Amino acid sequence: MLSALLAPADDFKTSNGKEYKHATVSRVVPDGIVLKTKSGISKVYFTELPKDVQERFHYNPANASAFNAAAQATIAKSNEKVQQEAAAKEKAAKAQREKVRRQAQDHQEEHDQQEVERARHYKASSLQKIGGGN
Repeated sequence: MLSALLAPADDFKTSNGKEYKHATVSRVVPDGIVLKTKSGISKVYFTELPKDVQERFHYNPANASAFNAAAQATIAKSNEKVQQEAAAKEKAAKAQREKVRRQAQDHQEEHDQQEVERARHYKASSLQKIGGGN
């Protein structure tokens, strides 16, 4: 495979007609090859390439299937971890919102209690003035 990596630029054509002109093979993986061209980097799957290219790079369908299964398992595990982290963040945010809501409610209740006390004080003071003036 090392000789393939050191090979000069080549042309590749897929089964659906896509052409990669003057492409350099930058990497060979069990399910395909990674090509560098002047327009960028592309992965081309062996199933899209002619038999002679598959043989040249030692394509093995069983190895490709195992490689893809392992990649899918890694992706699924990563997705699960991301979902768990997102759920944990949402739970923490919800707890924080609830804490702020409770603090605001407590503050409002304290404020309301102070208003009741002020009203009582005002009423008592007013009654004293009325009663004291007679």
